[in-house]
Amino acid sequence: MEYLLPDVALARQPWAHDFRDPKIVRIMGTRSTQRNDVPLHLDIGMKLKTIPFKKFQNKDWLEFLEKYIELVQNEVAVKDSDPMQMLVDLCSEYKRMISLDCAVDGQMIVNADNAADQAWSCLNAQLKIELVHPDIAQREAAQRIYRHLLKYQNPTRLIYDKEYEKLGLLLDDLATADEADLKLTHAWDWVVELKARHAHFLDIYQKRLEHASYIDPGAIKIARQKTEKACKSVNALLEASSLKHDSQTIAQTIERLNASIDAQKALFKQQESQNEADLRLETIEDIDMDDDEMA
Repeated sequence: MEYLLPDVALARQPWAHDFRDPKIVRIMGTRSTQRNDVPLHLDIGMKLKTIPFKKFQNKDWLEFLEKYIELVQNEVAVKDSDPMQMLVDLCSEYKRMISLDCAVDGQMIVNADNAADQAWSCLNAQLKIELVHPDIAQREAAQRIYRHLLKYQNPTRLIYDKEYEKLGLLLDDLATADEADLKLTHAWDWVVELKARHAHFLDIYQKRLEHASYIDPGAIKIARQKTEKACKSVNALLEASSLKHDSQTIAQTIERLNASIDAQKALFKQQESQNEADLRLETIEDIDMDDDEMA
């Protein structure tokens, strides 16, 4: 099946001629100089709330995605569109992968990857802070170290093989960096942590490769990223469609989606609060045990 990019698909909608009206301020990246003449309902449209993609575990994302498709697939503005059909097809393939992956606990791979991604992000953030430090010695040390990160850019969105190859090369480069520079810029701890998390991921990844019911976790990551991208395309189509006259059904669809997104965010917040409470309880119990031993 031939799939069209979102802007091409939009151009084929029966109401696409509205987009050529010079009075519309900004639709699909175009601007107009006649802002004061813009009809209010065309200028504003409706916005979908941001989906917290990164917070979903693989199985949870599949569950949310199926609910999302159920909510939007009958909306006239998108149901026969290429972005919608692409999303449905990608979701089916992603579901097939997840069903196979459940037998070998693929979530361990995702968690290990997320941990390594976090270590890289913290190292990158720490060095960016040091690059503007008021002390010139710290700024210069940060510049010397940051050159290594710039060499490999951001590897965390690559497929697993390429990501961990680049992280390995980065760690090799950082091993040649001046230890004094690393400690002066407070980057040392994150380099050590990144090295440990990198090794942990590779260990789990290799075990998965040897598993009899193996399915490439890198392929799952790519499949998920494709579903996320397709979901964003459908979102863009819905928002653009809401600019059309008499778009009451689209408004209702967007409202239902926003309610679903809010509910999911509330669930994540509840889970995070529970995790923090459990961590505090574990800390208190550890302190009590230390006090008992000292007594």
